[in-house]
Amino acid sequence: MKREQLFEAIGEIGEGFLSESEARRPRWRYLAGAAAACLAITGCVWLYGQRMTPASCEVAPGDGISLAQATGAAVKGADATDAATSAAISAAAEDMDMESHPQNAPAVTWGEGISFQKVDLLPQTQQDYALPDGYFFYTMTARDIGALWSLDAMDSLDGYRLSGQVIYDGNGDAWSVTVDGQSETGVFQLRLAPGRLPYDCCIVQAPEYEQDYNGTAITALEVDGTYYLSALYEGAETVGFRADSADAAVLEHLAALSFDPDGGLCLRQLHTDQVPDWRSEKLDEAAARAEEGFGTYLPTTVPERFAFRMAHREMGQDRDWLTVDYESENYGYLEITVHKRYGDLPVIDPAAPETYDRNWYPSGDKVPDAFWDTWSNGVFLQQDLTEQTVAARCTVDDEGYAWCVLRVLYRDDTLVEVTGRITAQEAWELIDQIG
Repeated sequence: MKREQLFEAIGEIGEGFLSESEARRPRWRYLAGAAAACLAITGCVWLYGQRMTPASCEVAPGDGISLAQATGAAVKGADATDAATSAAISAAAEDMDMESHPQNAPAVTWGEGISFQKVDLLPQTQQDYALPDGYFFYTMTARDIGALWSLDAMDSLDGYRLSGQVIYDGNGDAWSVTVDGQSETGVFQLRLAPGRLPYDCCIVQAPEYEQDYNGTAITALEVDGTYYLSALYEGAETVGFRADSADAAVLEHLAALSFDPDGGLCLRQLHTDQVPDWRSEKLDEAAARAEEGFGTYLPTTVPERFAFRMAHREMGQDRDWLTVDYESENYGYLEITVHKRYGDLPVIDPAAPETYDRNWYPSGDKVPDAFWDTWSNGVFLQQDLTEQTVAARCTVDDEGYAWCVLRVLYRDDTLVEVTGRITAQEAWELIDQIG
């Protein structure tokens, strides 16, 4: 997933936002498509290096779950080189199997034969899925994943290769952790959150199926061939746990690791002091135009039928933009976004209209694969702009409305994006006012 695609899916739900029916590309702090994604963010960006800080829930060597008991994939020796550490993890991973369970792990009893319609769902609120102020993302290393269970490192479990991502809050504390496992035969996903159950669009809790597991009340369900395990673990810290897979055995292994009374889960070890500068606020039109480095890239005037609706300034990890929205009662909307940080977008060659002219493929269903990136996400360099190249990014949709998607990269690496129901002439007049 490109950075732009990721952050177009993240934003803030403002008052009244959910009641609006007009299709827009929201940039506010919510996780779009929750019913399909269930908070599974798949495109994490920006590495902050070795930032794991052991805290009070650390298991000292020789105490609690031993490394061999837990996974067979833990690596000792914090001073080892990355290459040596990686080799040691990979070698140890060959021994990953269910025999590496902590001894005397209880059995999990799965509630079977139920459907989603029979599971009591608790009401979800905006705060269940709204990202915290100051949020940023981090892609986990094997050491970070191991730290969840106070191990030195861990990159596989029962033949599943592990990857993970953390959403941090503005204090550098883990707000949500996702660990994905993938093998030749299947997948699993584990989600963790401090002090609360991670948001789930489908399986929330089914109290009648609760059981005791090493002193932790867990809910274990089999629904339509998929196993779901959830719990609010309370050890050295309270950690909400949700995992799902078609493989019950790997979830039972996760339970054995996570709810062991001598070990358990720990998120505080993932704390980082390397918190990026952050800003997220709504602006009026005057404040948007006065925004240093951004306001000068807004056109002075817009077509008369449009009225200012709102502006939003966003700054944080790998994002730095100003968005201004205009709307018209009878002719759609116009959005202008000025980016100072953006993902890698393909530069359009103006001499090859077949790669970018939206009039050649107005519905998008016949775009050759080789041209898809430039047709959908192409960027013009400022010096390549002409009325003809701008018109090539504008078309008429099936309802007869003019539609433009235009991105321009300026010499100082500022990217301006103009999107909306405007004509080619209006798009040219807008962009001609800039620079």
